Amino acid sequence: MQWPPPGDPVAHGTYVSVLLDQHVFPLDPSIAERSIGIPFSLGTNPNPGFWLLGAITTMITGKYPGQAIMLLATMFSIIIPSLLYSMVYIRTYSIICSLLAYLCAYILPRKMFSSWPSHDLLAAHLINGTYANHLGALLLLLCIYSVSYTHLTLPTN
Repeated sequence: MQWPPPGDPVAHGTYVSVLLDQHVFPLDPSIAERSIGIPFSLGTNPNPGFWLLGAITTMITGKYPGQAIMLLATMFSIIIPSLLYSMVYIRTYSIICSLLAYLCAYILPRKMFSSWPSHDLLAAHLINGTYANHLGALLLLLCIYSVSYTHLTLPTN
């Protein structure tokens, strides 16, 4: 795997570094400037939750923030297919349907990789570097999972 193009990974990695250095969310560009010494504003939308996850991953793994957020996005790519499997299995109790849902997460349209963020469910966000969007896809699936699970009546044996 290679590093994605600059943009979101650089901005999020820098904001995670500032969060670790200043112990505050860098919602104001002056906080980032004070921490890294140069004016820094790439115009990204504030994602304090993602920055906090990146900071925690950095502290746990000891990796640099840029590496930690890439590791975090890779973890999202590992969780999403398993979550799809669980969602379908809880609804259908069919291993075949669940395996199909699991495998559908790996489908690449036109059988090729693309850096377009909405190209596919797993690889495009890693290639393009839109890690916060990848977290959003995971959270959306978790919300659907929790709603479908809470409205489900489990059979009693």
